[in-house]
Amino acid sequence: MQIELRSVHKRYGDVDVVADLSLLLPAGQVTALLGPSGCGKTTTLRMIAGLERCTGGSICIGDRVVDDAAAGVFVPPEERGLGMVFQSYALWPHKTVLENVAYPLTLRRQGKSAAVVVEQALKALQRVRLQDLAQRAPHQLSGGQQQRVAVARALVGDGDRAPPVLLLDEPLANLDARLREDMRAELAAIARSSGATVVAVTHDQQEAFALADAVVVLERGRLAQRGSPEEIYLHPVSPFVGSFGGPMAFLEGTAAGSVVDVAGWSMPAARISGALLGRVQLGVRPEWMVPGEAGVDVVVVQTLFLGREHEVSVTSMVGGVKLGLRVPSTSPAPAVGARLKLDLSRACAFPAPL
Repeated sequence: MQIELRSVHKRYGDVDVVADLSLLLPAGQVTALLGPSGCGKTTTLRMIAGLERCTGGSICIGDRVVDDAAAGVFVPPEERGLGMVFQSYALWPHKTVLENVAYPLTLRRQGKSAAVVVEQALKALQRVRLQDLAQRAPHQLSGGQQQRVAVARALVGDGDRAPPVLLLDEPLANLDARLREDMRAELAAIARSSGATVVAVTHDQQEAFALADAVVVLERGRLAQRGSPEEIYLHPVSPFVGSFGGPMAFLEGTAAGSVVDVAGWSMPAARISGALLGRVQLGVRPEWMVPGEAGVDVVVVQTLFLGREHEVSVTSMVGGVKLGLRVPSTSPAPAVGARLKLDLSRACAFPAPL
């Protein structure tokens, strides 16, 4: 079931938390709302859920208008047919795992027997591989298991059907780093197999890239860029999107057509944003910087061994810009004080700020 936001606004006092946001989220697709704290991503999710009301614009779920500020239309959360996983998981501590998952079904029994409710709750637990822990209390589970219980509760539906829309509010935020890595792939598989239209909020770009078919980057309540994870990472449309999509350093340069002059070196820029002339910012990711025979002159100031790779910090000899590159641990790390030439031709070029 598709979700459409049409010129949606959300204002608190004189502050526009979400401003003129229009999005079409296709049915069956996993979309991540990505951005820093305060960009409006959680507010947007809560408006889709019906936990916040629009102050302008409208939201449609399928063919149904669920929120329209001008027309005075508002469908409450419990009538929108959504499943939601909260950041805190929101599990009842005095109920068993099975009772937590069955709770939405008990609210909307519609003549179902207790046996049918239990059967459907167990099916949801089977989808997250927790059926053997159905009689445990939440405090007897690990963080990852609690997270999967919350997902099962959001997925519980009639028979084998999950809710048509699944909302995830930073579902991995409370897990430690290693468990978060493990759960990313697992949650992505669950989300895709559900067949639901999934909207996930996160400030972690790795989580967004792993979970989503499409990533929506928000900046101060507005749409900064929408695209596949590859497009957001490889072809950002602005320095903001570039830096939020992963580590990116910036150098000053000048552009003429498809050639950029930076730190005394002329090169073709692989990812020029339109036809640029004059001052530009050159954005470069660590893995795009390659030592070679020609390039920007830098000096090595620090090396760190990180297991799979060396993280090498360098400073450009023109302008003193700090950069970080990565060298596989199978290769020797350059010594501190060594001078290198870095090929930056894979960098992105953006108009320089005024």
